[in-house]
Amino acid sequence: MSHLTVRDPAHENGCAKAPETPGVDCGERLPVPQTDAGRSPEAERLVDPGRRSEQCTFDLTGASEAAGTHRGASPSEDGTDLDGTDVDGTEQGPEGAPLTTAQERYEESTPGLDPETAEPVLTYGPPNGSRVPHRPRDRPGRGCGRPGCGHPGTVLPSGWDRRSTGAAGLTEHERWTTMSSSQDVGPRTPAQPPAAPPARAARQFTSSYTALAQRVREAGLLDRRRGYYWRRIAAAVLTLVALAALVQVVGDSWWQLLLAPLVALTLSQVAFLGHDAAHQQIFTSPRWNAVASRGLASLLAGLSHGWWTGKHNVHHAAPNQIGRDTDIDSKLLAFHPGAVEGKGRAHRWFLTHQGYWLLPLLLLEGFNLHYDSASAVLRRGALKRRRLEVLLLAARWTAYATVLLLAMSPGKAAAFVGVELALFGVLLGGAFVPNHTGMPVLARGVKQDFLRRQVSSSRNVGGGWPVDFFMGGLNRQVEHHLFPSMPRPNLPLVQPLVRRHCADLGLPYTETTFAGAYAAVITHLNGVGLAGRRERSCPLAQQFRA
Repeated sequence: MSHLTVRDPAHENGCAKAPETPGVDCGERLPVPQTDAGRSPEAERLVDPGRRSEQCTFDLTGASEAAGTHRGASPSEDGTDLDGTDVDGTEQGPEGAPLTTAQERYEESTPGLDPETAEPVLTYGPPNGSRVPHRPRDRPGRGCGRPGCGHPGTVLPSGWDRRSTGAAGLTEHERWTTMSSSQDVGPRTPAQPPAAPPARAARQFTSSYTALAQRVREAGLLDRRRGYYWRRIAAAVLTLVALAALVQVVGDSWWQLLLAPLVALTLSQVAFLGHDAAHQQIFTSPRWNAVASRGLASLLAGLSHGWWTGKHNVHHAAPNQIGRDTDIDSKLLAFHPGAVEGKGRAHRWFLTHQGYWLLPLLLLEGFNLHYDSASAVLRRGALKRRRLEVLLLAARWTAYATVLLLAMSPGKAAAFVGVELALFGVLLGGAFVPNHTGMPVLARGVKQDFLRRQVSSSRNVGGGWPVDFFMGGLNRQVEHHLFPSMPRPNLPLVQPLVRRHCADLGLPYTETTFAGAYAAVITHLNGVGLAGRRERSCPLAQQFRA
């Protein structure tokens, strides 16, 4: 916990992410200080290649849990995904490795915390509550040479200073004293392992994910595919240039509306590329990925990179969880029965048929996305590089309007934009809707390990290359959520490995056809509306239903 009193971005991310394992929502409890790495040259050198979002361990035995906890969207909300899979330590391991990992202590972080923050940590600790690290002056002892300490001393690998830090981030001496209890009577020995926590099964899945991630990395499936992306980006840009020229050729004619769907299709592909860049899939450098994402999403597609990255990172961290995933928080639709509460009679009637209204409503999604994007950029707040985003969006819409108005009247131009935005919403929204809608929804505050959370909440959509193209690769949602930074063309390659891994664990792996996915979505949405209506009925009858 340590209230993130660290100076470099890598340790800030690590310290901020670790409390999520015992159930602390760091975003609400503790600040992420966002240290300026430019003030620390040794830290700045590691930022450009993206090392601030990586976590390594010297443990060669696979006992470290760092890889499992250091996983998911970065707490810094900088568009990067934390990478804790580098657990082999072959190049980092010191002479004499592997080292022995210290006993994990689930209660070590509780001293000094407020009761609400300490409660989930204590839940995972031994039944007698928190232990306080002993002070060397409390007990006489011998071993490490420090006055009053009972630490017996340990033989470390050659070449290692006794002050080197261990797996818990403490010096070898401090690790001993922290593991020893000040309440003990008699000779000092390392504390016994705590009672098995309720989260044993979750930790099993965490370790299993670590093993899967290691196999994926060894297979080279996380390596960048720059050639693929450069071809896609070049094709999209050249297509937009060709369409702009064709608009000028057609002139002031209603036939222009036939070009609007082609523009919408091309811009949807540009948005998917911006999504991939935001997930660090294109380049190894986070800086260049951010540049690419802003150029593709903000400048070409007209959707703010900062706005999209912020909301999308939250979605990846907590997919389908009430109170966290804003994708299931809609003012119009209800994605879970609890969302029906407080609605008026006409709205509740609409919700009982909302599944049938989904496709028509997607025609408005393009307008909604651009409105939310512009609102976030124009609103003063914590959006990074807000002025740059404003300039990019203004340049984009100015260029778009200029191309149209040079060729047609304002009325036809407005109709062109209307058709393009309607189809853009169908293409983009239609690619996202079947991925999670109708899959299990987590209640507010529920904690689940990364592997089960991502797999159980995601649905894959099969259908060959047409589905791959129109859904921008997001039809392999399970694999994308497990490995957000994996380049899109590698998702089909990792799919058999993930499917087999889930089968070995008995973890349900959901995949269906495009039609089957939408049938499930419509059925689920209508069922939510009906369930919400039933929940407002007689409490006694509701007890019998339960």
